[in-house]
Amino acid sequence: MSGSSEERLPVIRVGLYGPAKSGKTTFRKVFFGQEDSREYIPSEKVEVFETVRTFFQVKEGRKIPVETYKLALIDTPGREEFTNERLVGLSKCVGIILFYDANDPVSPQLLGKMVEEEVIGGGLIQNIVALVVVGTRKDLGINKEAVIVGQEVADRLTREIRNLWNYEVPHLLINAYNADEVTRVIEITESLLMTFRPPQKLIESLSASNILQAAIAPEAAPFVQPLIEIPVIGEEEREKEQKTETVEVATPREKSAMGAEGATKAKYKLIPSSKAWDLLRNMASKYPEIEKILLIAATPGGDIYTAFYPGEPTLENIPENLVSLIVALGKSLRNVLVEEDMGDLKYAILHGTNKSIIYTKLKEGRGIMVVKTRKKPSEELIKFLVE
Repeated sequence: MSGSSEERLPVIRVGLYGPAKSGKTTFRKVFFGQEDSREYIPSEKVEVFETVRTFFQVKEGRKIPVETYKLALIDTPGREEFTNERLVGLSKCVGIILFYDANDPVSPQLLGKMVEEEVIGGGLIQNIVALVVVGTRKDLGINKEAVIVGQEVADRLTREIRNLWNYEVPHLLINAYNADEVTRVIEITESLLMTFRPPQKLIESLSASNILQAAIAPEAAPFVQPLIEIPVIGEEEREKEQKTETVEVATPREKSAMGAEGATKAKYKLIPSSKAWDLLRNMASKYPEIEKILLIAATPGGDIYTAFYPGEPTLENIPENLVSLIVALGKSLRNVLVEEDMGDLKYAILHGTNKSIIYTKLKEGRGIMVVKTRKKPSEELIKFLVE
Protein backbone atom coordinates (compact mmCIF):
# COMPACT_ATOMS: atom_id res chain seq x y z
CA MET A 1 0.00 0.00 0.00
CA SER A 2 1.42 3.41 -0.96
CA GLY A 3 2.21 6.10 1.60
CA SER A 4 -0.55 8.36 0.30
CA SER A 5 -3.10 5.54 0.59
CA GLU A 6 -2.06 4.90 4.19
CA GLU A 7 -2.50 8.56 5.02
CA ARG A 8 -6.15 8.36 3.97
CA LEU A 9 -6.89 5.38 6.23
CA PRO A 10 -8.91 5.98 9.41
CA VAL A 11 -6.78 5.88 12.56
CA ILE A 12 -8.06 3.95 15.58
CA ARG A 13 -6.21 4.60 18.83
CA VAL A 14 -6.06 1.95 21.56
CA GLY A 15 -4.35 2.64 24.88
CA LEU A 16 -2.17 0.12 26.73
CA TYR A 17 -2.91 0.97 30.34
CA GLY A 18 -2.01 -0.35 33.78
CA PRO A 19 0.40 -0.08 36.69
CA ALA A 20 4.16 -0.44 36.33
CA LYS A 21 5.46 -3.98 35.66
CA SER A 22 2.10 -5.18 34.36
CA GLY A 23 3.38 -6.19 30.89
CA LYS A 24 2.23 -3.34 28.62
CA THR A 25 5.56 -2.73 26.89
CA THR A 26 6.31 -6.44 26.49
CA PHE A 27 2.85 -6.89 24.93
CA ARG A 28 3.51 -4.06 22.49
CA LYS A 29 6.99 -5.29 21.53
CA VAL A 30 5.78 -8.84 20.92
CA PHE A 31 2.87 -7.61 18.80
CA PHE A 32 5.16 -5.50 16.60
CA GLY A 33 7.89 -8.16 16.48
CA GLN A 34 10.39 -5.93 18.27
CA GLU A 35 13.27 -7.25 20.35
CA ASP A 36 12.70 -7.57 24.07
CA SER A 37 15.63 -8.28 26.37
CA ARG A 38 13.22 -9.24 29.21
CA GLU A 39 15.01 -6.68 31.34
CA TYR A 40 12.49 -4.36 33.02
CA ILE A 41 12.90 -0.74 31.96
CA PRO A 42 10.06 1.46 33.26
CA SER A 43 8.35 3.71 30.72
CA GLU A 44 8.51 7.41 31.45
CA LYS A 45 6.61 8.79 28.48
CA VAL A 46 3.73 8.02 26.15
CA GLU A 47 4.83 6.22 22.97
CA VAL A 48 2.73 5.65 19.85
CA PHE A 49 3.21 2.68 17.50
CA GLU A 50 1.16 2.22 14.31
CA THR A 51 0.38 -0.61 11.92
CA VAL A 52 -2.12 -1.14 9.10
CA ARG A 53 -4.69 -3.86 9.73
CA THR A 54 -7.75 -5.27 8.00
CA PHE A 55 -10.70 -6.43 10.05
CA PHE A 56 -12.41 -9.58 8.72
CA GLN A 57 -15.73 -11.17 9.53
CA VAL A 58 -16.44 -14.85 8.92
CA LYS A 59 -19.65 -15.54 6.99
CA GLU A 60 -20.61 -18.98 5.74
CA GLY A 61 -17.08 -20.19 6.37
CA ARG A 62 -15.44 -17.36 4.41
CA LYS A 63 -13.37 -14.45 5.75
CA ILE A 64 -14.77 -11.24 4.36
CA PRO A 65 -12.77 -7.99 4.71
CA VAL A 66 -14.81 -5.31 6.43
CA GLU A 67 -12.45 -2.43 7.19
CA THR A 68 -8.81 -1.57 6.54
CA TYR A 69 -7.52 0.92 9.05
CA LYS A 70 -4.43 2.15 10.88
CA LEU A 71 -4.16 0.82 14.43
CA ALA A 72 -2.25 3.11 16.79
CA LEU A 73 -1.24 1.50 20.09
CA ILE A 74 -0.62 4.12 22.79
CA ASP A 75 1.87 2.69 25.32
CA THR A 76 1.42 4.66 28.56
CA PRO A 77 3.70 4.81 31.64
CA GLY A 78 2.30 3.10 34.73
CA ARG A 79 3.89 4.90 37.65
CA GLU A 80 1.80 7.30 39.72
CA GLU A 81 3.91 10.37 38.92
CA PHE A 82 2.99 10.09 35.23
CA THR A 83 -0.78 10.49 35.71
CA ASN A 84 -1.00 13.57 33.48
CA GLU A 85 0.97 11.91 30.68
CA ARG A 86 -1.35 8.90 30.81
CA LEU A 87 -4.49 11.02 30.66
CA VAL A 88 -3.18 12.99 27.68
CA GLY A 89 -2.20 9.78 25.89
CA LEU A 90 -5.62 8.23 26.45
CA SER A 91 -7.63 11.35 25.61
CA LYS A 92 -8.08 10.42 21.92
CA CYS A 93 -8.35 6.64 22.39
CA VAL A 94 -11.53 4.72 21.57
CA GLY A 95 -10.25 1.50 23.14
CA ILE A 96 -8.22 0.59 26.22
CA ILE A 97 -6.48 -2.69 27.04
CA LEU A 98 -5.99 -2.71 30.82
CA PHE A 99 -3.11 -4.77 32.22
CA TYR A 100 -2.22 -6.26 35.60
CA ASP A 101 0.27 -8.89 36.81
CA ALA A 102 -1.72 -12.07 37.53
CA ASN A 103 1.02 -13.24 39.91
CA ASP A 104 0.87 -10.19 42.17
CA PRO A 105 -2.34 -9.38 44.13
CA VAL A 106 -1.18 -5.77 44.56
CA SER A 107 -1.06 -5.18 40.79
CA PRO A 108 -4.83 -5.49 40.10
CA GLN A 109 -5.53 -3.42 43.21
CA LEU A 110 -3.39 -0.64 41.73
CA LEU A 111 -5.20 -1.07 38.41
CA GLY A 112 -8.57 -0.78 40.18
CA LYS A 113 -7.47 2.45 41.84
CA MET A 114 -6.28 3.85 38.50
CA VAL A 115 -9.57 2.89 36.85
CA GLU A 116 -11.66 4.63 39.53
CA GLU A 117 -9.59 7.79 39.56
CA GLU A 118 -8.60 8.15 35.90
CA VAL A 119 -10.78 6.09 33.55
CA ILE A 120 -14.09 6.52 35.37
CA GLY A 121 -13.41 9.49 37.61
CA GLY A 122 -11.53 11.30 34.84
CA GLY A 123 -14.45 10.96 32.42
CA LEU A 124 -12.55 8.85 29.85
CA ILE A 125 -15.19 6.10 29.88
CA GLN A 126 -17.65 8.23 27.87
CA ASN A 127 -15.35 8.15 24.81
CA ILE A 128 -14.39 4.46 24.98
CA VAL A 129 -15.94 1.76 22.81
CA ALA A 130 -13.69 -1.22 23.62
CA LEU A 131 -12.45 -2.27 27.07
CA VAL A 132 -10.48 -5.46 27.75
CA VAL A 133 -8.86 -6.48 31.06
CA VAL A 134 -5.71 -8.62 30.68
CA GLY A 135 -3.77 -10.47 33.38
CA THR A 136 -0.20 -11.22 32.30
CA ARG A 137 2.51 -13.71 33.34
CA LYS A 138 0.11 -16.65 33.05
CA ASP A 139 3.14 -18.79 32.19
CA LEU A 140 4.57 -18.27 35.69
CA GLY A 141 1.46 -19.53 37.43
CA ILE A 142 -1.68 -17.73 38.58
CA ASN A 143 -2.24 -16.09 41.94
CA LYS A 144 -5.91 -16.77 42.74
CA GLU A 145 -6.40 -13.57 44.73
CA ALA A 146 -4.91 -11.47 41.94
CA VAL A 147 -7.27 -13.00 39.37
CA ILE A 148 -10.29 -12.47 41.64
CA VAL A 149 -9.39 -8.78 42.05
CA GLY A 150 -8.81 -8.56 38.29
CA GLN A 151 -12.34 -9.88 37.78
CA GLU A 152 -13.67 -7.24 40.15
CA VAL A 153 -12.03 -4.58 37.96
CA ALA A 154 -13.65 -6.11 34.86
CA ASP A 155 -17.03 -6.19 36.63
CA ARG A 156 -16.67 -2.54 37.65
CA LEU A 157 -15.96 -1.55 34.06
CA THR A 158 -18.85 -3.71 32.85
CA ARG A 159 -21.29 -1.72 34.98
CA GLU A 160 -20.10 1.42 33.20
CA ILE A 161 -19.78 0.16 29.63
CA ARG A 162 -23.03 -1.84 29.62
CA ASN A 163 -25.05 1.37 29.73
CA LEU A 164 -23.15 2.63 26.69
CA TRP A 165 -22.47 -0.43 24.49
CA ASN A 166 -24.28 -3.32 26.23
CA TYR A 167 -21.52 -5.91 26.64
CA GLU A 168 -19.51 -7.51 29.44
CA VAL A 169 -15.88 -6.47 29.60
CA PRO A 170 -13.69 -9.50 28.71
CA HIS A 171 -11.22 -10.62 31.37
CA LEU A 172 -8.31 -12.54 29.84
CA LEU A 173 -5.14 -14.23 31.05
CA ILE A 174 -2.11 -14.40 28.77
CA ASN A 175 1.61 -14.92 28.49
CA ALA A 176 2.72 -11.57 27.02
CA TYR A 177 5.67 -13.30 25.32
CA ASN A 178 3.30 -15.55 23.38
CA ALA A 179 2.72 -13.85 20.02
CA ASP A 180 -0.43 -15.86 19.28
CA GLU A 181 -2.09 -14.87 22.58
CA VAL A 182 -1.06 -11.25 22.13
CA THR A 183 -2.60 -11.21 18.65
CA ARG A 184 -5.83 -12.72 19.98
CA VAL A 185 -6.14 -9.90 22.52
CA ILE A 186 -5.80 -7.38 19.67
CA GLU A 187 -8.43 -9.27 17.63
CA ILE A 188 -10.86 -9.27 20.58
CA THR A 189 -10.36 -5.52 21.00
CA GLU A 190 -10.73 -5.03 17.26
CA SER A 191 -14.02 -6.94 17.19
CA LEU A 192 -15.45 -4.78 19.97
CA LEU A 193 -14.42 -1.65 18.07
CA MET A 194 -15.90 -2.81 14.77
CA THR A 195 -19.01 -4.76 15.82
CA PHE A 196 -19.64 -3.67 19.46
CA ARG A 197 -19.97 -7.38 20.33
CA PRO A 198 -17.51 -9.60 22.24
CA PRO A 199 -16.18 -12.45 20.04
CA GLN A 200 -17.07 -15.29 22.39
CA LYS A 201 -14.93 -18.04 20.83
CA LEU A 202 -11.80 -15.92 20.96
CA ILE A 203 -12.58 -14.80 24.51
CA GLU A 204 -13.18 -18.37 25.65
CA SER A 205 -9.67 -19.36 24.55
CA LEU A 206 -8.11 -16.88 27.01
CA SER A 207 -10.93 -16.41 29.52
CA ALA A 208 -9.83 -15.79 33.11
CA SER A 209 -13.05 -17.43 34.33
CA ASN A 210 -11.71 -20.85 33.33
CA ILE A 211 -8.67 -20.33 35.56
CA LEU A 212 -10.81 -18.83 38.31
CA GLN A 213 -13.24 -21.76 38.24
CA ALA A 214 -10.39 -24.24 38.33
CA ALA A 215 -9.02 -22.44 41.38
CA ILE A 216 -12.27 -22.44 43.40
CA ALA A 217 -14.62 -25.08 42.01
CA PRO A 218 -12.80 -28.36 42.84
CA GLU A 219 -12.74 -27.44 46.54
CA ALA A 220 -16.04 -25.63 46.59
CA ALA A 221 -18.08 -28.08 48.64
CA PRO A 222 -16.21 -30.92 50.34
CA PHE A 223 -18.07 -30.06 53.53
CA VAL A 224 -20.70 -32.78 53.99
CA GLN A 225 -21.60 -36.27 52.93
CA PRO A 226 -23.44 -36.79 49.61
CA LEU A 227 -26.95 -35.40 49.35
CA ILE A 228 -29.59 -37.83 50.61
CA GLU A 229 -32.90 -38.46 48.90
CA ILE A 230 -35.85 -36.93 50.75
CA PRO A 231 -39.19 -38.75 50.27
CA VAL A 232 -42.08 -36.88 48.69
CA ILE A 233 -44.65 -35.79 51.26
CA GLY A 234 -48.17 -34.43 51.02
CA GLU A 235 -49.42 -30.98 52.04
CA GLU A 236 -50.71 -32.07 55.46
CA GLU A 237 -47.47 -33.84 56.27
CA ARG A 238 -45.47 -30.84 55.00
CA GLU A 239 -47.37 -28.49 57.34
CA LYS A 240 -46.74 -30.87 60.23
CA GLU A 241 -43.08 -31.13 59.27
CA GLN A 242 -42.65 -27.36 59.11
CA LYS A 243 -44.19 -26.97 62.58
CA THR A 244 -42.23 -29.73 64.33
CA GLU A 245 -38.96 -30.41 62.47
CA THR A 246 -36.08 -28.65 64.19
CA VAL A 247 -32.59 -29.79 65.05
CA GLU A 248 -30.46 -28.81 68.01
CA VAL A 249 -27.60 -26.64 66.83
CA ALA A 250 -24.83 -25.35 69.06
CA THR A 251 -21.82 -23.92 67.28
CA PRO A 252 -18.58 -23.38 69.25
CA ARG A 253 -19.19 -19.63 69.16
CA GLU A 254 -22.68 -20.07 70.64
CA LYS A 255 -21.44 -22.44 73.34
CA SER A 256 -18.96 -19.89 74.61
CA ALA A 257 -21.75 -17.32 74.86
CA MET A 258 -24.41 -19.60 76.34
CA GLY A 259 -22.37 -22.05 78.38
CA ALA A 260 -21.09 -25.53 77.62
CA GLU A 261 -24.55 -27.05 77.81
CA GLY A 262 -26.31 -24.28 75.91
CA ALA A 263 -27.84 -24.76 72.47
CA THR A 264 -30.14 -22.81 70.21
CA LYS A 265 -32.85 -24.31 68.07
CA ALA A 266 -32.63 -23.83 64.35
CA LYS A 267 -34.14 -25.65 61.42
CA TYR A 268 -30.97 -25.52 59.34
CA LYS A 269 -27.24 -25.27 59.93
CA LEU A 270 -24.55 -23.14 58.31
CA ILE A 271 -22.01 -24.76 56.02
CA PRO A 272 -18.82 -24.43 58.08
CA SER A 273 -16.36 -24.28 55.17
CA SER A 274 -15.31 -20.74 54.25
CA LYS A 275 -14.61 -21.97 50.71
CA ALA A 276 -18.33 -22.40 50.08
CA TRP A 277 -19.07 -18.82 51.08
CA ASP A 278 -16.12 -17.56 49.03
CA LEU A 279 -17.51 -19.40 46.01
CA LEU A 280 -20.88 -17.65 46.27
CA ARG A 281 -19.31 -14.21 46.68
CA ASN A 282 -17.00 -14.82 43.72
CA MET A 283 -19.93 -15.92 41.57
CA ALA A 284 -21.95 -12.81 42.47
CA SER A 285 -18.93 -10.65 41.66
CA LYS A 286 -18.39 -12.30 38.28
CA TYR A 287 -22.02 -12.43 37.15
CA PRO A 288 -23.77 -9.11 37.90
CA GLU A 289 -27.19 -10.49 36.95
CA ILE A 290 -27.21 -12.65 40.12
CA GLU A 291 -29.61 -11.51 42.85
CA LYS A 292 -29.46 -14.48 45.25
CA ILE A 293 -27.58 -17.76 45.57
CA LEU A 294 -28.46 -20.66 47.84
CA LEU A 295 -26.27 -23.72 48.43
CA ILE A 296 -27.92 -26.68 50.19
CA ALA A 297 -26.46 -30.01 51.23
CA ALA A 298 -27.67 -32.74 53.57
CA THR A 299 -25.91 -35.37 55.65
CA PRO A 300 -26.99 -39.01 55.92
CA GLY A 301 -28.16 -38.11 59.42
CA GLY A 302 -30.72 -35.69 58.01
CA ASP A 303 -29.05 -32.38 58.86
CA ILE A 304 -29.47 -29.71 56.18
CA TYR A 305 -26.59 -27.29 55.73
CA THR A 306 -26.84 -23.99 53.86
CA ALA A 307 -24.70 -21.18 52.50
CA PHE A 308 -26.24 -18.13 50.88
CA TYR A 309 -25.64 -14.80 49.18
CA PRO A 310 -26.19 -11.98 50.06
CA GLY A 311 -26.01 -11.80 53.84
CA GLU A 312 -23.64 -12.56 56.70
CA PRO A 313 -23.16 -16.26 57.59
CA THR A 314 -25.15 -16.38 60.82
CA LEU A 315 -28.02 -18.63 61.89
CA GLU A 316 -30.33 -15.63 62.18
CA ASN A 317 -29.74 -14.73 58.53
CA ILE A 318 -30.54 -18.14 57.04
CA PRO A 319 -33.36 -17.56 54.48
CA GLU A 320 -35.46 -20.41 55.91
CA ASN A 321 -38.53 -19.78 53.76
CA LEU A 322 -36.43 -19.94 50.60
CA VAL A 323 -34.62 -23.06 51.80
CA SER A 324 -37.96 -24.74 52.49
CA LEU A 325 -39.26 -23.84 49.04
CA ILE A 326 -36.12 -25.16 47.34
CA VAL A 327 -36.19 -28.41 49.32
CA ALA A 328 -39.85 -28.86 48.33
CA LEU A 329 -38.97 -28.07 44.70
CA GLY A 330 -36.25 -30.71 44.79
CA LYS A 331 -38.71 -33.30 46.05
CA SER A 332 -41.18 -32.45 43.28
CA LEU A 333 -38.51 -32.52 40.57
CA ARG A 334 -37.22 -35.91 41.70
CA ASN A 335 -40.78 -37.23 41.72
CA VAL A 336 -41.27 -36.07 38.11
CA LEU A 337 -38.01 -37.71 37.08
CA VAL A 338 -39.02 -41.01 38.64
CA GLU A 339 -42.56 -40.97 37.26
CA GLU A 340 -41.41 -40.07 33.75
CA ASP A 341 -38.32 -42.33 33.79
CA MET A 342 -36.01 -39.40 32.99
CA GLY A 343 -32.96 -40.52 34.93
CA ASP A 344 -30.89 -38.37 37.28
CA LEU A 345 -31.60 -34.64 37.62
CA LYS A 346 -28.83 -32.34 36.36
CA TYR A 347 -30.45 -28.91 36.29
CA ALA A 348 -33.69 -27.01 35.75
CA ILE A 349 -34.25 -23.41 34.64
CA LEU A 350 -37.43 -21.50 35.50
CA HIS A 351 -38.01 -18.27 33.60
CA GLY A 352 -40.50 -15.74 34.94
CA THR A 353 -41.59 -12.51 33.32
CA ASN A 354 -39.24 -10.52 35.58
CA LYS A 355 -36.67 -12.94 36.98
CA SER A 356 -35.27 -16.45 36.58
CA ILE A 357 -34.21 -19.33 38.83
CA ILE A 358 -31.58 -21.92 37.95
CA TYR A 359 -31.68 -25.16 40.00
CA THR A 360 -28.63 -27.36 39.57
CA LYS A 361 -27.26 -30.47 41.28
CA LEU A 362 -23.57 -30.30 42.16
CA LYS A 363 -21.22 -32.99 40.96
CA GLU A 364 -20.58 -36.10 43.05
CA GLY A 365 -23.73 -35.58 45.08
CA ARG A 366 -22.28 -32.64 47.01
CA GLY A 367 -25.59 -30.79 47.16
CA ILE A 368 -27.70 -28.41 45.12
CA MET A 369 -27.21 -24.80 44.14
CA VAL A 370 -30.01 -22.42 43.26
CA VAL A 371 -29.36 -19.05 41.64
CA LYS A 372 -31.97 -16.32 41.28
CA THR A 373 -31.23 -13.71 38.60
CA ARG A 374 -32.64 -10.25 38.01
CA LYS A 375 -33.26 -11.06 34.36
CA LYS A 376 -32.74 -13.92 31.94
CA PRO A 377 -29.36 -15.43 32.92
CA SER A 378 -26.40 -15.08 30.58
CA GLU A 379 -25.15 -18.09 28.64
CA GLU A 380 -21.85 -17.83 30.55
CA LEU A 381 -23.63 -18.19 33.92
CA ILE A 382 -25.70 -21.16 32.73
CA LYS A 383 -22.58 -22.84 31.36
CA PHE A 384 -20.73 -22.29 34.64
CA LEU A 385 -23.57 -23.85 36.65
CA VAL A 386 -24.43 -26.84 34.49
CA GLU A 387 -20.96 -27.84 33.31
